[in-house]
This record gives sequence, structure tokens and C-alpha cells, in this order.
Amino acid sequence: MISIAENPAARHHASKDELISKIMFLLNAPAQRIAATLNALPRNLAVTVSEAVKANKFIRRVKVANGPPAAVRNLIRILRGEIAVM
Repeated sequence: MISIAENPAARHHASKDELISKIMFLLNAPAQRIAATLNALPRNLAVTVSEAVKANKFIRRVKVANGPPAAVRNLIRILRGEIAVM
């Protein structure tokens, strides 16, 4: 058995404040990991969308000034029954 006189580290006892501080750190660590994970989700989504935009992965919709082309307008009219097909 080792006496306290032989082991100087055994003489130091943590104060109440030190013990509370250590307990609070241990309780806070999981909450910090959860918060970091939740913050990473939107950041990763933003990075992914940004890279997809740079790589032209999205279809760009172009607004046609005069509506759809005549062939498309006629097809719509045929489907509505406005034009008879021979």
C-alpha cells in the first residue's frame, strides 16, 4: 500500500467547483455533438446544391415570350377535342 506522503498526487483533492465543472463538461459534450450534427446537415445540403449548380445538374426553364410553339399548341387543341384529326 502506498501512503499519501509517498504519492504527492494523492494529496490533491478536487474542490467542489472543480468537480461540478467536470460533471458539467461531461453532460455538455453530447449536447455539443448533437448541435454540431444538426448544424452540419444544412451546411452539407448547401454545399451539395452549390456543386450541382456549378456542374449544371439542374434544368433551366426558359420562359417563352409567345407561349408554346405552334406544334405544341395544336397538340393541346387536338387533345381537348378542338381540332379533328383525319
